[in-house]
Amino acid sequence: MRIIPLELPTNGQHPTALLHSLVMCEGLAIQQYTGVDDLSRSLEQTFGGLANAVGCHIAIYAAFDDESCPTNTTSLPLGITNPAEDPTENTYPLGWIELWTSTEEGAQTTDITLTLNDTLLPLPGQPLNDTAEKVCDALLKTAETHGKPVLQTTLYYPADGDPRDNVIADYLAQHGFSIGITEHISYLPVPSQPLPVNLPDGYALRTFPNIIGDDPTLIDSQLRLFNLVEKEVPSGEMTVDEEHWTFETLQQLHQANIDADRNNHCVLVTDASGAVAFSVFGQSSGARPHVGAQGVTLVDPAYRHKGIGTALKNAVMNHCREVLPNVTRLYTSNAIINDGMLLINQRLGMTTVASSAGWTRRA
Repeated sequence: MRIIPLELPTNGQHPTALLHSLVMCEGLAIQQYTGVDDLSRSLEQTFGGLANAVGCHIAIYAAFDDESCPTNTTSLPLGITNPAEDPTENTYPLGWIELWTSTEEGAQTTDITLTLNDTLLPLPGQPLNDTAEKVCDALLKTAETHGKPVLQTTLYYPADGDPRDNVIADYLAQHGFSIGITEHISYLPVPSQPLPVNLPDGYALRTFPNIIGDDPTLIDSQLRLFNLVEKEVPSGEMTVDEEHWTFETLQQLHQANIDADRNNHCVLVTDASGAVAFSVFGQSSGARPHVGAQGVTLVDPAYRHKGIGTALKNAVMNHCREVLPNVTRLYTSNAIINDGMLLINQRLGMTTVASSAGWTRRA
């Protein structure tokens, strides 16, 4: 068996057959584990995410058996300039592993995604066969060699299922991983009529596309909120590398959203001091027309228990209805220990369609 590194795509290129295969097999696994089509990423979404990542280093490796491995090859591309000249056209790996590592100095964590091809992915309730287990062993060893001391991954399972009821979960448990957090994956129905937004006196809403608005006086307070996320959003026993947001990194994310053609939006709650709460949402290019994604929502701890969180989420739903008129479902993930946000989302008609578990292991 050979492990070959894959070259990341860049904007302006075309996806190779190898990237098509990866997206197909990732989607097949998610659908098999959850029964939900909406959670699978399209080829366009995956390409945009790989080509426009901010604040992280990405490495992807593919496992080939000796007979099917391309000869005299040290790497293979996921993006090409001329689609008629695809060196991966007749390649089909046994599996892939993606490594996402923060570029912050002192980062200790690598997030991994392990994907088997469709011939090795077992049917529900069936174990990994010998070949699949050898592929997982080789890919996990690659992550151990090239990743950070802490390896973490997210696995999906049915909404009312057991997080260990997943053949890869069983494999990870046998190799020293444990569950660090579990989350509900749900959607909020976009309302047909505006919801009430009842902010306390002295507070106002600001909405703008992407991540940077047209009021430079709000940038410092917006950055302060962004830098609270790792501390305030529940992470259970998962290891979180602290991210230091600056105006430069905010600009990089803003530009990445443009380059990836993401239709993202930001809603702020402000008072005389600046932004005190924010929420981001949007729709990636290539997403199903009815599917939107809710990003982070955060209220400054000093401003909680004033009704700001409820007003903010209602404003998000109203704004989604205005700027993404085809979206009927705004998908969100919430830790089962995040009681406050779960209560707000339940009031908005949250429907849980699947669950996920974060698995972690320290070397």
